[in-house]
Amino acid sequence: MASCSRGYGLGRDILLLLPRSAGSASCFQPCATRIYQARRTIRSIRTFETSAHLHAKQKNAPSGNKQKPAPKKPPPPTLPYQPTKGTPAATAAATAKQNAVALSVAERLAQRGAPTVLYEGPSHFWLRASGLSASVFCMGYVGVHYWSIMVHPPEGLPWWVPHAFVPILMLMGYFGGHFALGAANIVSSIRAVPRGSLPRSYLTGGAATRRRSKAEERSLVALNASPVALEVALSQMLPLLPPKRIVVAPEEVALPFKMQSTPVGRGETAAARASGRSGGVMDKIAAPFEALGRAVKGPFSGIVRGLTREGFAKIQVKGDKYKIDVLGGKVLEEGKILDHLVAYRPDRVSSQSLSAQGP
Repeated sequence: MASCSRGYGLGRDILLLLPRSAGSASCFQPCATRIYQARRTIRSIRTFETSAHLHAKQKNAPSGNKQKPAPKKPPPPTLPYQPTKGTPAATAAATAKQNAVALSVAERLAQRGAPTVLYEGPSHFWLRASGLSASVFCMGYVGVHYWSIMVHPPEGLPWWVPHAFVPILMLMGYFGGHFALGAANIVSSIRAVPRGSLPRSYLTGGAATRRRSKAEERSLVALNASPVALEVALSQMLPLLPPKRIVVAPEEVALPFKMQSTPVGRGETAAARASGRSGGVMDKIAAPFEALGRAVKGPFSGIVRGLTREGFAKIQVKGDKYKIDVLGGKVLEEGKILDHLVAYRPDRVSSQSLSAQGP
């Protein structure tokens, strides 16, 4: 039907282009005008026929049923959580484990019932020997020249020489005191002592009639509140003198560094490296030579450290500053226990202690 309608329309278009008669007025119109009008007529007829065909096709097509979306099902109701009841033995074990985790380090140390060594320093014999020798030399120089030049100057000595020796003698006296004090106030050991093992005088502060300052009152309160106390032993300047012991609460000790980050905490000392050998054949062969090397290096290193104070860091105990050796000695569990007990206060202690630790 569509092809027949197009053929019929095309025939009518051709008939419109042909003149009806020779005498009609269309013969006198120009050819271009006639062609333009014929094209417009053909276009309108084709548009009408095409739209009519499409309309009939859409009308005859069956209309599809639109599918509606399925309704959403509500989520199933959640059941309340009901913990399963365990056996009494499992419950008791879980409770004991939680109590063990919650137990602090100080309480665990107190449960041992005996003092626990947290830090033990190395021997400083050669350090004291070198420091005292240098101090004696400097003080002897000051005494001899003061007596021979300042008090009894020789005859013919110019007048300005005794005056010139004044700054020299003062400088030598300063170095003598510096070398002598280099071997003093060194921490030899730190122990954690249970509070029950302390004498009663430490917990009460001595006689009750004695008047105590506010600092002493705070120290007594802190010492009675802590499960353990720290016993800090200080070596004296002379080797034969017994060490001085200070019993304080852990919070009264301040470190400007972490003991875990020091060479003694990381196990980088010579003794730690020697004990970490595997024990093979080559290690047994090299052991005597290593022992000889340590025997030669020990005194030399002690003499140098006595003059330069290398490898010491400052700590604060009850507001006073002391020195601790971080290049040698032993610490418990790589210094983690000591770091947990004492306070980390880098702002209260001089920052020079960090740079004095050495490599």
